[in-house]
Amino acid sequence: MTDSRLVLTLDASTPRLALALGRLSDAGETVPAKHEFIAGEDVSARGRQASSALQERLSAIVAGAGITPSDLDAVACGVGPGMFTGVRVAIATAKGIALGLGIPAIGVSTLAAVAATPLTEDAPATRLALLDARRSEVYAGLYRVDDAGVVALQDDTCGPLETVLGALEGPVAAVGPGVEPYADVLREHPAVVLAQARPGPQSAGLWHATRCRWATRGDGAALAAVYLRKSYAELGIHKPKRPFVKSPFVD
Repeated sequence: MTDSRLVLTLDASTPRLALALGRLSDAGETVPAKHEFIAGEDVSARGRQASSALQERLSAIVAGAGITPSDLDAVACGVGPGMFTGVRVAIATAKGIALGLGIPAIGVSTLAAVAATPLTEDAPATRLALLDARRSEVYAGLYRVDDAGVVALQDDTCGPLETVLGALEGPVAAVGPGVEPYADVLREHPAVVLAQARPGPQSAGLWHATRCRWATRGDGAALAAVYLRKSYAELGIHKPKRPFVKSPFVD
């Protein structure tokens, strides 16, 4: 008898909201033997937080597939790095689904989903996923992407692009929102043979990264964000430039 699992996955860590619905067959404790990508959706934020459209689009993709939430066997979520608000909203939503339905949750690196972005057939299997972390830094993940899955070649990191490129060996395809501000530097690097700026994970890439994570499924309450860097508030970026002085007109 075939062991089949229906999995819904979502990511709102970037300006693009990505959703994917698929089925894993013969799902054992490792990578499932077979998988089916049923439906996906990529929604541009258009100046808003990508997470603002999350509930509406989740309902639409489930209804469009002719299923109900109770049919789901697991929910997966992009846990970052990325925009702090988007990551938190997506994780809270995934937790609510998992705990409400009593199903397991799966955490997926947003960088892994970006790395799995469909590229041309001749693109290198080694992918450098980049998100712009601001303050002259990038979120970076190095992955091998092929038909078998998405495998991390090193831990995701945050730092200057020069540091990321320092130990890079080619051929590598650089992909993601972080490519655009550093396009010239990337294209001049001898290890980078392809550099494509994309607004964020695509549904197909999100599903490809998700299906390899089946063995990591667990309690939804344990789903946690991976920021790689402290928030601006924690770093003191928003602290007043001068000492606080109490107004004499306020008690």
